[in-house]
Amino acid sequence: MDEDYKKIEDLIEVIILKIIEDEGIIEEKDLKRRIKEIVIDEMIEEN
Repeated sequence: MDEDYKKIEDLIEVIILKIIEDEGIIEEKDLKRRIKEIVIDEMIEEN
């Protein structure tokens, strides 16, 4: 179970670093906003 959580944490870290790299986002509030946008977009696509 702990291995699964570690994999998820690692994946989240990679995603965040990719967003920072691709979009040049440095501010925490901007990063949170962008993550929310991506999650919402993914949820819409699934439905």
